Amino acid sequence: MKINHCLTEQKKLLLQIIFEEEEKLLLWQKWYKKIDIENDIDSEIYHLLPLLYFTLSSYQIKTEEENRLKGIYRRSWYNNQLHYKNLQDILASFNQDNIFPIILGDLVMATHYYQEIALRPIYKYELFILPNQVNLAIEKLEKLGWKSTFKLTKVKANIYSKLLLTNTQGQCLILYWQLWIEKLSIKNQEDIVSISQTIKIGDYTGYILKPVPQILAICLENIFLKYNYLTRLIVDLTQVLINHSSEIDWQLLTKRIKEYQFNYSYQLILEELLKIKKDILLKEIVNSFKNLKITPLEIQELTIIEKINNLTIKDKIIRMYLLYFRTYGKSDFW
Repeated sequence: MKINHCLTEQKKLLLQIIFEEEEKLLLWQKWYKKIDIENDIDSEIYHLLPLLYFTLSSYQIKTEEENRLKGIYRRSWYNNQLHYKNLQDILASFNQDNIFPIILGDLVMATHYYQEIALRPIYKYELFILPNQVNLAIEKLEKLGWKSTFKLTKVKANIYSKLLLTNTQGQCLILYWQLWIEKLSIKNQEDIVSISQTIKIGDYTGYILKPVPQILAICLENIFLKYNYLTRLIVDLTQVLINHSSEIDWQLLTKRIKEYQFNYSYQLILEELLKIKKDILLKEIVNSFKNLKITPLEIQELTIIEKINNLTIKDKIIRMYLLYFRTYGKSDFW
């Protein structure tokens, strides 16, 4: 079973401009004729405009919208510099007490996987810390102006896996102390080291996931977003697969995709990418997904997503279980 998650023609053309090495000007002209930049841009297209500007300017292509695109690029650069400074402040405070978080989501994509920080907008902060450091981390974040959405008691810490914090600038930070990745019970620094690598943010230290768990994280995000932000995730996954291919254990990746039942999510992203540029993927990448089969759990998940606004009581119970499975990576029934 597959429901319609294909890209629109506009989005396919936009990705072609970004990925194709030739005929960029022709592709731009074709895309520009099909879209009204003032009125037709949704959040996914807008998300890619800094990267579009960078791509066109790298090839010295002049366009009718150059000044507008340049303004969007500069705004993204400025906003991300502020986010980068906030991250430095958090790491500086954390490192003082030997808290070395895993940096997740938008932050790691923008600061590590793209060519420069302006190219990938940052919407929220996501950090993982050890369970025994949660209260200290929250205390430090509150001193930096972050406020918790609820008071974390010992009971709630055992029930929940994350906490949302906000600041006066309207920014959101999700603090995790449980991760589904590799089904590890991450209790000490050695456990963190086994799935991640160190990164320097200014003078301060954090961790980022190794490429295989980072790919799994993108697949999971695709599911949580109900496959509605496919264009953005295609670009994110491509940055990891292409630019860090030598660091990827392809057998392990295939094993983990099957184990976590990310077959549909992973296949969908790569199949759409191949429609845009057939020769973009290495043989190892193609082999990592061509024989994957959608599981009964994934079929059930797709069914729930398809009728999300008209769920029965039974559907809602199944949906709760699926959310639990995707959060904790545990399944006793499928």
